[in-house]
Amino acid sequence: MYVYFAGHGDVESMFNKPKGYLLSHDSPTSAYRAGAVRMSDVSEFITAMSEIGAQVIFIADACKSGNLSGGKEGAAAVINHLEQPWGDVVKMLSCGQDEFSLESPDIGGGRGLFSYYLIEGLSGDAEVQKDGKINLYELGSYVKQKVISGASPNAQYPGFFGNERMVISEFDQESLMAWKSRSSEPEAALA
Repeated sequence: MYVYFAGHGDVESMFNKPKGYLLSHDSPTSAYRAGAVRMSDVSEFITAMSEIGAQVIFIADACKSGNLSGGKEGAAAVINHLEQPWGDVVKMLSCGQDEFSLESPDIGGGRGLFSYYLIEGLSGDAEVQKDGKINLYELGSYVKQKVISGASPNAQYPGFFGNERMVISEFDQESLMAWKSRSSEPEAALA
C-alpha cells in the first residue's frame, strides 16, 4: 500500500501541547484542527495497517513554506515526527528540516526534484543489480544523489527509512525500454 502526500507540514500549539499536521492546499492558516490532517492520525493508521500485514510505503513530498503559524519550530517538529519509526513502514521524505522541497523548470516542465527523480528511479533508473528489481537502498541512493545535485546551490536532502533490502519496484527491461521511447514523445511526456 502506497500513501503519498504532497503539501506542507506544520505544528499548532493548543494548551502547550503541540500537534503536528499535514496541510492541504485549502487548510486554514491558523486553525489547523478545522481542516488539516493530524500527524498522530496518519501514523496510527499507517502503523495499524502495517501491524495487520500490509506492506506500507509512506511518501511525504512536503516542506514548510510561507508564513505558517508554527514557524521554523513547526516544520522541524513535523520532520522529527516523520523520521520516527512507525513499525515496519517504509518512509520516503522529500527534504529535511529547514529545507524546501524544490522545483526546477529544467525537469519535466517545472516538476519537483524529489517526485521527478523518485518516479525515474522507480521506473528503472535506480537499478544497480540488473535483476529487474529496485530495493529501498538502490532507490534512496539514486534519489538522494540526483536531488542533492539538482538542488545545488540550495540544500535539499531526502530521507529514506525502513528495510533497505525491501524490493520497492520490479520491471522487465523490454517494457521499460518501450515505455521510455514513448515517454520521450511530447504528447506522452505531457500525459
